[in-house]
Amino acid sequence: MSILSDFSMEASVDPIILTASSASLTSNNNDIDESLYGDLTLDSPASASIEQVRQDLYKANCGCRMRGLLEYSNWISEQLVHLPKPANRSSLKIPDTVPWSTDYDVIVFALQLMYTQEYTRAVALLKECESQHGQFMYFYCKYLAGEKARVDKADIKNRRGAKNEVLTELRIELEELRQANKLDVYGLWLLGVIFSKSDMVDRAMPVLVESLNLEPSFWGSWKTLAKLLKNKNQLQALPVLPHHWMKNFFYVEVCQEMYYANDALSFIQALEDMGMVNNPYMLAKRAEVHYQL
Repeated sequence: MSILSDFSMEASVDPIILTASSASLTSNNNDIDESLYGDLTLDSPASASIEQVRQDLYKANCGCRMRGLLEYSNWISEQLVHLPKPANRSSLKIPDTVPWSTDYDVIVFALQLMYTQEYTRAVALLKECESQHGQFMYFYCKYLAGEKARVDKADIKNRRGAKNEVLTELRIELEELRQANKLDVYGLWLLGVIFSKSDMVDRAMPVLVESLNLEPSFWGSWKTLAKLLKNKNQLQALPVLPHHWMKNFFYVEVCQEMYYANDALSFIQALEDMGMVNNPYMLAKRAEVHYQL
């Protein structure tokens, strides 16, 4: 794997296997067919116009791209490409890539450094930033620098056993900002990732929900939260999630990984009814879920 391709992967939480064990699948097929609706009060699928979906995705994509969150920006871009063509392009409101602030030049340069994985240099550059945008990138680059050092120092066969040495320092700094209500959606997501990387999953989940309640169109928090959920009891114990159309994607991920195929299909159908048809991501999900039936 190239260093550049490692960039977006290291920014996310390590995947957690959520599927049921082979023994449970062979011994009790009812566990697979059981509906989440039987034991939980799951929200019905949320809906939105295709125009609202497009605007939400534009906003989310801009936020990810101007912070170097390539994995999530790529996913959002894929969804945008396969939406129906807008009837009136002049009505589209596309956010600025990097809004003007006193840290503008520093942020633009730091993004270039991130793309070449010069994270330590970016940290030094961003240290004096005052805007929330600049401060997030400072902490994120610091996290990525720790991840890169972890990978570089670890034995190739034991990379998962190595530790990011800056996690504790980052967690303390971000928790202080959270207590002072100075973290935005991206800062809360990063704190959730750091909690997860520090084996504090129970603390990560409410922080990620807090992030989603600030900005429900940010796929990063939905995706990270879905990876942390191991069973329906954890799902049931979550704080209230925003009733937003993006939650349909979240439930597809969760229901599929927990082998609730019928429920996953209902949320896939809801997304397709909103206009997300002929979408490779949705087609792949539908095929994977049908394989579970």
